[in-house]
Amino acid sequence: NIPSSISLLKNLKNLLIYNCKKLETIPDQIGDLNSMYFLSISECESLGSIPDTIGNLSSLRSLVIDDNRTLTTLPDTIGRLENLELLTLTGTPLRDLPIEELKSLPLLIHIGYDNKTLQNLTDEEKEFLESVQ
Repeated sequence: NIPSSISLLKNLKNLLIYNCKKLETIPDQIGDLNSMYFLSISECESLGSIPDTIGNLSSLRSLVIDDNRTLTTLPDTIGRLENLELLTLTGTPLRDLPIEELKSLPLLIHIGYDNKTLQNLTDEEKEFLESVQ
C-alpha cells in the first residue's frame, strides 16, 4: 500500500508506481502533491480506481496509466489538470474516457490509448481522439 503520509512529500516532482501487483487503491492524499510534473501508474494489476483528487495535481504535465488490467474508468476530475500535455493509457481496458473534460485541457497534445476497449464513442469524440494521437 501507498501510505497516506505521501502527502508530506510536497516537493516531489516525479512519481513512478510500477509493478505493484497487489495495489488496489491509491490514497486520496496523492492529490496534495501539487509540485508533481510526472506521474506514472503502470502494471498495477489489482488497481480498481484512480482517486478523484488526481485533479488537484495542478503542475502535472505527464500522466502515464499503462497496463493496469482492472482499471476501466478515469475520474472526471482529470479535466482540472490544466498543465497536462501527455496522457498515456495503453494496455488499460478503459471502457470510456471523460472526453468533454479532456477537451477542456488547453495544453494537451497527445493521448495514447487502446481503441479496442473504448465503447460507444460518437464521431465527434473519435475525431477529437484522433487529433491528439
